[in-house]
Amino acid sequence: MNQEVLKVGFTGTQNGLSSEQRSALLVTLLDLTGRIEAHHGMCAGADHEFHDIIRDNYPPDNRFIVGHPPRDKKNYVACEVDDTRDAKRYDDRNRDIVNESQILVACPKSAELTRSGTWSTVRYARSMAKTIKIILPNGSIQIENGSE
Repeated sequence: MNQEVLKVGFTGTQNGLSSEQRSALLVTLLDLTGRIEAHHGMCAGADHEFHDIIRDNYPPDNRFIVGHPPRDKKNYVACEVDDTRDAKRYDDRNRDIVNESQILVACPKSAELTRSGTWSTVRYARSMAKTIKIILPNGSIQIENGSE
């Protein structure tokens, strides 16, 4: 039986998730059905938490995790992934995550900011007409459907 794979990209703050974001992220991910291919940036904070949530809640035969490491190793965290892309500058790596995903899940540290890697990634996903699920620090979820 060939099961459809949903490609989910993730971007989030290096400060880590608030408890409300973590709960909302878990609910958001568990609402996704079928096999998941998860793409993240292999950094400390929210990326690492996303990685652990995927590993803890999806059995190995139902997940495939792709790491997109940064060239700058300052905030890099080695994770046990199924495939690793080439290390790139943060903005290039973030665009690759969006390009390889159908849905982007974003967990920013605040409302939209101009100088924020997470929000820059969200803006790029908007320009690519991707579906985006933004989980704010208070746990509220904003859904932007790129196909509308």
